[in-house]
Amino acid sequence: MSRPEWKSLQGYAETAHARCKVHTPNSVSEIQSVISEAKKSNVSICPYGKGLSYGDIALNDKNWLIDTSRLDKVLSFDENNGILVVEPGVSLGAVISQTLPKGWVPPVSPGDHRVTVGGALSNNVHGKNSWKLGNFGDSVISFKIVTAENLHIRASREENKDIFYAAIGGHGLLGVVTEVELQLLSVPSAYIDLEVIPCKNLDQLLQVSEESKRDNDLILAWVDCLATGKDLGRGFVERAKWCPDAGYASSTEIHKSLNESKSFLGFIPYDFIWLMLRPFWGRLLLKVLNFFLYSSSYRKAGKKVRLLYTDFNFIHKKVPDLKKVYRPHGFFEFQPLIPRKHGPSAVRRVLELCQKHRCESLLCAIKSHSSDKYLMSYSGDSYSIGIDIHGGKRRSQIESFSQALFDLTNDLGGKIFLAKDHWMNSQSIQKMYPELPEFLKIKNQVDPQKTFNSDLYQRVYNISTRDT
Repeated sequence: MSRPEWKSLQGYAETAHARCKVHTPNSVSEIQSVISEAKKSNVSICPYGKGLSYGDIALNDKNWLIDTSRLDKVLSFDENNGILVVEPGVSLGAVISQTLPKGWVPPVSPGDHRVTVGGALSNNVHGKNSWKLGNFGDSVISFKIVTAENLHIRASREENKDIFYAAIGGHGLLGVVTEVELQLLSVPSAYIDLEVIPCKNLDQLLQVSEESKRDNDLILAWVDCLATGKDLGRGFVERAKWCPDAGYASSTEIHKSLNESKSFLGFIPYDFIWLMLRPFWGRLLLKVLNFFLYSSSYRKAGKKVRLLYTDFNFIHKKVPDLKKVYRPHGFFEFQPLIPRKHGPSAVRRVLELCQKHRCESLLCAIKSHSSDKYLMSYSGDSYSIGIDIHGGKRRSQIESFSQALFDLTNDLGGKIFLAKDHWMNSQSIQKMYPELPEFLKIKNQVDPQKTFNSDLYQRVYNISTRDT
């Protein structure tokens, strides 16, 4: 293990900051040594992957981080049954580069291929097929974890199952995951057939999304947040299905597809584009860009396009480092999960609330979800709505919007995704996550001294069971 260093870190959205002492262990024994030293020094620890969580979930100000980036080995891969065992620092892109040529992929992946397996487990991430295959946790067969008592244990649905259901989606608050066993999904090729369907309003967009579930494997809806009146919620649905006869790409081809482009049209550096756009990044430009996206969907309508799965699923590489356009203020992302039973009217209320507070998002994605049994999981028979807000807005404006959004989400029986949150409070989390008391009970059993901590925990979780 290299010598630990104090570093200034920030969340992916560049609005949460912390100064932490970063330890980078190479083995389980070195993790255990850090935990022992932390307890002697009376400091807390937070596991850390690639730092891609948007807010403060992986920050631990004035305390320690355990960086798992060196624990990045693929330990075994059963090509016949699709069972993969990896260390937590392996990225999903690295997994797919190795397994997709053999006909296997992680069943559910988020839009960023750089996310680590440990981070995906700790946040129980979702994807464009969570309505069909659940969240990432449903592919986890078992994992090994080092607890605050320095026990290295295995957890599964049969063994230490209380820790299994608490740690998946538990934001690293129960220990450091050291090994993950996954059941991968068998796919007929490395390619998907993509279809784009323009929709004139929210009712049509959600109807097309629901109808698409019958014959498709991946679905994502894009919404123009600035459209009003009869056009409210207009956008387009991207739906895709695995292509049965296209063959498998090589690891080299897949790896190449995961490389982020550094320039637009092959010659304009994206860094230059983001720099030039910053002074104009307001509602007028957002209206123009959203109108362009919506209009372009009509040019794509009625055409099926064959793509590598990686070219479709990992959206972040299409617009690399878009976060730079928000500098120096960063951005805040809100992702409410609204129960489907409330129908389009509830989603409409969210969009209208964004417009009322002038907090519309450039890229607003709507995805469908299903329920699971993990205690702190962002799941349910629901729609999620991604909302990015410029950090340069007045703080009072963002505070007013966030509270109104949390109130509406609570009224509808929904949730906010904590991996992207920066504004949640303890009162809201108690309403949104009804299994919180059970989670805190398990947390107190395995970590009574709160050795594992984070800025998110201090802001949101750190309440007594008497208050829940």
